[in-house]
Amino acid sequence: MSVHENHALVEEIKEINKLLIDTEVVIGEKDSIQSAARGAAEVDDGLVVKFLFRAVTINLNLISHFSADKKSIIKPLWLLVPTSYPFSSPVILDKIPLEASEDLEDLWMIAKAKLRLTLQRMNQPWSLGDIAISWEQCARKAILEYAQHNGGGTFSSKYGGWEMC
Repeated sequence: MSVHENHALVEEIKEINKLLIDTEVVIGEKDSIQSAARGAAEVDDGLVVKFLFRAVTINLNLISHFSADKKSIIKPLWLLVPTSYPFSSPVILDKIPLEASEDLEDLWMIAKAKLRLTLQRMNQPWSLGDIAISWEQCARKAILEYAQHNGGGTFSSKYGGWEMC
C-alpha cells in the first residue's frame, strides 16, 4: 500500500475505534504479520490488521474464569486489508497459530461463525468499520450464550426487558 493509502486507512481505523466499546482495531505488528498472512496472501498485497476484543463491558468474574493472566477471552481476529480497499473487502485470515484454551477457541470459533453469517447478509464490498462493528456484536453474543449456558447472563437475558406501562 502507498503512504497515502496507509494514512487514509490509519485515519479510518482511528474513526472506527471511536465507535467501538469492547473491540480495538490495530495494525498487526511486523513479526505477527508474517505468520498471520502466511498462506492467505503476501504482505505486499495489503495491510494486516487485527481486532482485539478487550471485553471492557464483560463481568470480571467471567473474564477471570477464562484467563487468570488477563488475556482476552476471545482471541484476536486477523484481517488482510487488500491494496484495492475500499473497492474490495478485507479478507479474514484463518491460519493463525492456536495459543488458547479449548473454551477460548470455542468462543472464537462461535463468534467467527456468527460474523460469517452476518457478513453474508451484507452487500459487498464490506468496510473495515462494518466488519469491526459486526465482530464486536458477534463476540458479545458468543460470550452471552456461553454465560447463559453456564447459569449466567445479563439482567435482561435472565429476567426479561422493561415493559411499557
